Amino acid sequence: MVKFLRYFFCLWQTCIFNRLKNSCVDMKRRVILILTRALFLILFAIYPVFSGASVKQYVRDYSYQADEFDTRYTSRIRAIDGVKRSLIEELGTYVQSVIKLHEDADGNKMATHDMVTLTAGVISTKILKEDWDRVVYYVKAGMEVDKDEVLRAIESLKKDYRIEAALR
Repeated sequence: MVKFLRYFFCLWQTCIFNRLKNSCVDMKRRVILILTRALFLILFAIYPVFSGASVKQYVRDYSYQADEFDTRYTSRIRAIDGVKRSLIEELGTYVQSVIKLHEDADGNKMATHDMVTLTAGVISTKILKEDWDRVVYYVKAGMEVDKDEVLRAIESLKKDYRIEAALR
């Protein structure tokens, strides 16, 4: 870093002591251009550290127990869905308990208790290993997910008035 600064200082001195204005202006432009490029490169290299990006990588596996009507294709789809669902539920799930009290015409009181769970998010998935033995479909997947994005998606689902009405 010291050599870098010394080099630009020498260039600047050369420019100052140079009697030709055109070459001096060109030298200043070059120095300013190089310094701004270096500044932008440093900022873009440091940006992910300070931006709070929480994209993380996970490796999970899942085994799907096939029934007599499942084919290799349907078992694969369900196994991949299962491995994604297990990760997204692990990262963030919203649980709401809804209790409804009812009274019939005879005066009998009844209560129903419903549990509602919400989860959402975008997962980038790469299948690392899969195996099918006509009974169990095994999947091992590497996934990337932004945990903050999962939490934001759950919050937006909670705020959606149509979903809120359906929950009640």
